[in-house]
Amino acid sequence: MKIGRNQLCNCGSNKKYKHCCGKEENKIVDFLEAQADKEKNSIPDLLMQFVENEYFNEFILYLKKLKYECPRTMSEIVKDAENILFLESFIMHNKLNDGETIIEKFIAKSKRNFREVTITWLEYLKTIKFSLYEIIEVDKEKGEIKLKDVLREGIKSLKYASKYRNFDKGQAIWCQLIPDENYYQPFLSIYYVDVIKKDRFLKSILNLYKESNLNINSFLTDYSFKLLKVLIDDTDEFAKDYVSDREKHMFSIFWLHYKNSKLGGLTPLEALDNPHYKSKLEKILNSSEQGTEEDLMFSLCKSIICEHLGWGSKKLAFSEDYLWPKGQYKKIANLLEEKLKTRYTTLQIANTIKLWHDFLQKSKPRIIKPMVWVAVLDYTINIIESGPSLTQKQLAKMYELAPSTVSNRYIELVNMLKINPLDPRYSSFTEITQNVNNIQEK
Repeated sequence: MKIGRNQLCNCGSNKKYKHCCGKEENKIVDFLEAQADKEKNSIPDLLMQFVENEYFNEFILYLKKLKYECPRTMSEIVKDAENILFLESFIMHNKLNDGETIIEKFIAKSKRNFREVTITWLEYLKTIKFSLYEIIEVDKEKGEIKLKDVLREGIKSLKYASKYRNFDKGQAIWCQLIPDENYYQPFLSIYYVDVIKKDRFLKSILNLYKESNLNINSFLTDYSFKLLKVLIDDTDEFAKDYVSDREKHMFSIFWLHYKNSKLGGLTPLEALDNPHYKSKLEKILNSSEQGTEEDLMFSLCKSIICEHLGWGSKKLAFSEDYLWPKGQYKKIANLLEEKLKTRYTTLQIANTIKLWHDFLQKSKPRIIKPMVWVAVLDYTINIIESGPSLTQKQLAKMYELAPSTVSNRYIELVNMLKINPLDPRYSSFTEITQNVNNIQEK
């Protein structure tokens, strides 16, 4: 009689069989499981290789029918998420002239090379569908992202990873999900859909579904290529019609503070102090590359980014450009340029110095600790720009000052100049929006 791995060993040791006489058997089982996992994980690459070697011309012809521009080599295709999704759809759902799909051809040809468990996995892959998954929860502590299948109902959990760090509740993804232990993961690639575009895309899907007279699973299979093209083709129109000035501005601020591999891991703001990377930054802003939705957003925001860097239509004024009643006041302006340069853009710093100069036209404060006013102006511009939630207490700690000192001077400054959030006199958002709109009108 065969003993189960978790049963007591029949040698009398009072240990489980897998920890006793079954140890060697255990090693064999672990080895076979590891080999099966290795085989399973190799499937995506083998499928793409199979297409490249035997069906690449058919893939390119299919893209041409859809009037979709695509690179001519597999090595170029796999660099772009959109292209990979088209390839994924071609492999899984496109029927060739004989009525079979690429994955069915692959299984038939490779059956003898795989273990039974891998063949079972491949048969399962034939059943997966693209769908629109709404992000309903992002729990970084638990390390999971909960997704709702908008088209077929049901909840799935995606294992959290750094590549999903920009995911937020209410947004969505378009992909095919496969099981991965206790979670799911995208099969080959993923397409990110933000909140506004999600509703627009869902409306298009439902219209096509109604016209198709198919059940939902057949519809997602037969229309997978078309739905992906609808989603991607909508990007240009979406950007023009739905991306607000505020969204462009916020994207520009994010881009300027985000570490960029093309700039040696520096943020664009940090690159300004390095001649080599400053030159590279200029080249990036002068380039016309456009591929992903993020690239498109970047192209829409270039003029805003240039304004923030002080490379726009308006000449910015700094400490040396003003006349200061006292040397101490100029010293504070110089300190602002030094202390704010890694957290604020060039335009925002210029606006902060302007704010300080305007305040001095109405008040002549006695300066004991210059850093007090630097902290106050730092906090004020943060409020005006609706920046990161930074309390007076946190800022006081940063500058090693008493919170009450910062608070009292801040009240004095705000009351004197009657400052509000997004104050048009000092807000980069208001100023840039007016500048860009004036240029577009001309």
